[in-house]
Amino acid sequence: MDNTIDVRLVYSRDGWEWHYMNQRQPWLTTSADSWDKHMVNVSNPPISVEDELYVYYGGANCHHDWWMMGIYEDLKVPEARDLDLAQYGIGLARMRLDGFVSVGAKAVREGLWSRGC
Repeated sequence: MDNTIDVRLVYSRDGWEWHYMNQRQPWLTTSADSWDKHMVNVSNPPISVEDELYVYYGGANCHHDWWMMGIYEDLKVPEARDLDLAQYGIGLARMRLDGFVSVGAKAVREGLWSRGC
């Protein structure tokens, strides 16, 4: 039970049916022994800046909801006993423009059709 959050890429063509990319592997992960060691999340689309994409993300050094519910669930974790240990911040992930998605089309093939059905 690690109660951490990372970011995975998904897409939908209709807004109802969602598909994971990269076999559900995380796209943005937590950083061991850092300010975002237990949670990262993205709530805004990337911003194009010159030849890069900027992705602003939130992160935390505490577990997902242990700082809120840990004391009620009698969890023996530091942030459940001392709320000052639960710290959040904003990070910036940068990547080259259009570097994380590729659309490849195959050769055009002629369609079949008939006159007068």
